[in-house]
Amino acid sequence: MNEGRYDQMDRKLFDSIRIEIAGAEDMNQIRKLWKQSFDDQDAYMDYYFSNVATRNQIFVAKSNSKIISMVHLNPYTLAETTAGVTTYKKGGYIVGVATEPEFRRQGIMSMLMKYVLSYAAENDYDHIYLMPEKEIYYKRLGFVPVVESGFYDITGLKPEKNDYELCDLEMITDEQLQSFYEKLTQHYDLFVPRTRAYLKDLRMECQSLSGDVYIVKNENEIAAVYGTMYDGERAEIVQYCTTTGLLDPLLFGICESGIRVFPEIELFGTYTDHKMVKKGHGIMFCEKDPERAGSYRRSERIFINEVV
Repeated sequence: MNEGRYDQMDRKLFDSIRIEIAGAEDMNQIRKLWKQSFDDQDAYMDYYFSNVATRNQIFVAKSNSKIISMVHLNPYTLAETTAGVTTYKKGGYIVGVATEPEFRRQGIMSMLMKYVLSYAAENDYDHIYLMPEKEIYYKRLGFVPVVESGFYDITGLKPEKNDYELCDLEMITDEQLQSFYEKLTQHYDLFVPRTRAYLKDLRMECQSLSGDVYIVKNENEIAAVYGTMYDGERAEIVQYCTTTGLLDPLLFGICESGIRVFPEIELFGTYTDHKMVKKGHGIMFCEKDPERAGSYRRSERIFINEVV
């Protein structure tokens, strides 16, 4: 934060700011700031603050006792494959980046984000990542674009194959999940494993907005998993993950389930069987080693697409 920018009133604000990890007593203020900052339904917020926020690290900037800015750091385990050997890494997904309107554009969020990144480095996080609203802001903090996303128009599209099967999570065996995991390690050098616990959490998240998790099998093997969340009468597709590199399993699932989805869906990864309509927000990484982060830039071997 450049102190020279501030007049006397700003200096008082600067001196009053305290950055800390939020406690249970801060949750009402945090929820209020989330509500006014993001276009989320109450049902989703109920899910988030009951099931996700409780296990996150939430960093806040306070002026006296008022929370004026916040950043949520969600822990995820990532599988990283190097030279054919897969190890587990500590990942942190940043969400809930928000500042009270009257305190914006004063450098407060920049100060808070630097604190979060410093905390992550000191606590041995291997990868910190986020989905940016504007890349330019996060580039100044050391983030680089890594994972691309794009919008696909699926109006009128139908699957080319019909030998898939749509099934529930309870119908999937541990052996099938392990096989799916092993295939993902062949496709990606870095990704969040789709374990049973992970998929159960995703299902709870989707069900908060009347959606669900769907599993598409092909010849008794998992071909893809995805989730849906409803926004009005139509569903958004979230968390599409496949070993095929195609949209076909997703198109089959949509047709088979009969759900009404938005005509344009944002997906992570590259799907060569259909043309991208426009680019999405993607994912940016901030690494302790800038050279390492640069090696990930726009890599098709990285697959990160978390929701919260």
